[in-house]
Amino acid sequence: MKRESEKLRGKLLQALEDFISELDTKGGMVHANEDDVVALQTMFDDFYKKHTRPFIALLAYKITKALRAAVDEFDADVADVRTIEKRLGIEDGKVKSQIDGKSTVLYSMAMMGAIRTDLSNMFVSSLGGGVAQKDMKKHMAMRASRRYHDFFDTYVLSSLMQSYSAARIKFAKQQGYNKFLYVGGLVDESRDFCIERAGHEFTIEEGESWNDMWWKGKIEGVDFFVQIGGYNCGHYLEFIKDEERQDS
Repeated sequence: MKRESEKLRGKLLQALEDFISELDTKGGMVHANEDDVVALQTMFDDFYKKHTRPFIALLAYKITKALRAAVDEFDADVADVRTIEKRLGIEDGKVKSQIDGKSTVLYSMAMMGAIRTDLSNMFVSSLGGGVAQKDMKKHMAMRASRRYHDFFDTYVLSSLMQSYSAARIKFAKQQGYNKFLYVGGLVDESRDFCIERAGHEFTIEEGESWNDMWWKGKIEGVDFFVQIGGYNCGHYLEFIKDEERQDS
């Protein structure tokens, strides 16, 4: 999904540049008004329909595929992953805007709420003052790129791995797996948390205790077994049972 995400980022930056290019200017200065603020929201609505919605649909497909892989790995019941899909907003393979009267996670992500708000506030701050068009393009692009990275790369793309990990720990506990190997190589950017654990065996209880710890890159409120292998982490868990260790 990283390649698709980068393409989407490029399309967003181009849409913003085109929007700013069409604003009225005097001597190279943009004099935005309230109608332009509404037009910016319309641009985001159109971008969602044309670009973000297909991207989220692809993400939902990959999440569903990953969950089915977890089902096959543990020979589990596919019905057990439907609660995860529903929590994200996937129903019958499609992304729903609402389930049980509440906005879904994936739909909310697709609407780019944080990016919209930040760029709208930045745009509104220029009303009446006059801003050089080239400066507006530059600063809006920088802000959009930063927000896109924070929002999409860190959270949207992590939802793929987190969904898969949530299913795996659920099935592992159901089937009596009580230990795991912390698997994966190390690179220069590896975090101390991973360096200390890579290649070692731990109990499920030990892993659960790590939720009370802090480490660089930790997502507060997300279970360790769910966030493992997320953004900027190349590690994964190999679940084992006592008898499997004794037989190996």
